[in-house]
Amino acid sequence: MSASAEKRSAERASATGTRGAFADAPFMLVIVWANLLVFACELLYAAAQGTTPGSTYGARLLGAVLEIPPDTAMAFGANYASATLYDGRVDTLVASCFVHWSLWHIGFNLYALRAIGPFLERIVGTGRSALVYIGSGIVGSMFSTLDGRLSQQERVGAGASGAICGIIGAALVVGYRTAGWQSPLLRMTARWLGITLAFGFIFHFDNAAHLGGAISGGVIALLWERGPEKANRRTLALGLSAGILTATIAGVAVRDFRDPFANKTMLDRIDTADEALRRGDCNAAWNATLAARRVGRRDPKTLHEIFLVRSACGIPDT
Repeated sequence: MSASAEKRSAERASATGTRGAFADAPFMLVIVWANLLVFACELLYAAAQGTTPGSTYGARLLGAVLEIPPDTAMAFGANYASATLYDGRVDTLVASCFVHWSLWHIGFNLYALRAIGPFLERIVGTGRSALVYIGSGIVGSMFSTLDGRLSQQERVGAGASGAICGIIGAALVVGYRTAGWQSPLLRMTARWLGITLAFGFIFHFDNAAHLGGAISGGVIALLWERGPEKANRRTLALGLSAGILTATIAGVAVRDFRDPFANKTMLDRIDTADEALRRGDCNAAWNATLAARRVGRRDPKTLHEIFLVRSACGIPDT
C-alpha cells in the first residue's frame, strides 16, 4: 500500500471512530474489559482479606479503590522484580499489565488506551494490534524489572501503561509513514507519550516500563509490511496472544495456590521468618528464610536472617 493509500485508510478509521470509540476495534474493547475485571477482583480480594484500613467491608473496599495493597497486587501478578529475575516469575511480565494500583491509575490508563488504541487497530488490523500490545507489555515489564534491580529497589510494578506506550510507539511510526512529520496521528500520539513520561517524572511512576513499551512498539511497527493485514496472519497473531494470556493466567493461579510466599516481598518473607521464630516454629521460620533467599540472593538482610534462624534453631551450615 502506498503512503497516500495508507493516509486514506487513516482518514476512514477516523470516520469510523465517530460511530463509537471501539467500533471495529474488538481487541481493544476486550483489553478494556479485561483490565476492569481484574481491577474489580483486586478490590473484592483486598476488602475480603482485610489488608486495607477500615472496620467494615465497605470501608475496606473504599480503601482499596484509593490504593491497592502490594500483597493484593502481587497475588494478581504484579511484577516484583526480584521474583521475576530469581524466582522464575516470568508470568508476571504479562500479568502485571492488567493489574492497577488505584481507580485513578486504571482510569488514566484506560482513557489513554481509548484515545489511541481503537484508532490504531482500525488502521493496522486486530492481529497486529494484539501482538504489539502484548509484546510491548512484556518488554516494558522487562525494562521495569532491570531498572528495579540496577537501582537496588524492592520494586513491585503494575499497570497497563507499558503496553499502552507500545500502542503509542506503534502509532507514532504509522503516523510518520502516512503523512510524515505533519501527520495528525503522529502529533497526537507524541503528546500522549509526552504526558505519560511527564507524569512518570513528576509522580515517580515507572518510566522504565513506559520507555521500554514505546521503543518496542515502534520497532514492531517498523517491521510491519505495508498493506492490509492478511487473514492467516491475523488468526496466527490472535491465537498466539490468546495462548500467552491463557498461560499467564494459569501461571499466576498455580503459583498462588502452591507458593504461600507468592504475594510477599523479600522483606515480608523475612518478617514471616521472624514471627515464626518468636512462636518457636523453626520449620516455618526456615521455609520463610529459604523463600527470602530465593529473591534476596546475597542481600545482607537475607544473609543476616539465615544466620539468625540457623543459630536459633540449630540448623547446620551445609
